[in-house]
Order: sequence, then C-alpha cells, then structure tokens
Amino acid sequence: MESNAIYTTSDAGLNRFFGKIYGLVGMGVGLSAVISYLMLGPFSHLFVNILMNYS
Repeated sequence: MESNAIYTTSDAGLNRFFGKIYGLVGMGVGLSAVISYLMLGPFSHLFVNILMNYS
C-alpha cells in the first residue's frame, strides 16, 4: 500500500534533533539511576559517613 505522507528535510532534521535530546535525557536518567544504586548499595557506608562529617 502506498503511503500519502510527505516527509521534508526539515521534518527529518527535527526528528534527528528530538532523537538526540531524548538520547541525552535517557543517558542522564540512566547515570542518575546507577549513581543512586551505588550510593544506596555498595557505597552506603561512605555516603552516610560523608553526610555525618560535613553536615
């Protein structure tokens, strides 16, 4: 079946821009999740120590 959608170069550029933005946001959320896991898991004693000494 033939598609009636018309794609222009500006649409392609906008899609690429949003793809980059969503990629950056996704990487930021992923990095935040990894750091949160490390602070609550393996490095929890260090995190508590930092909070107690510098508060």
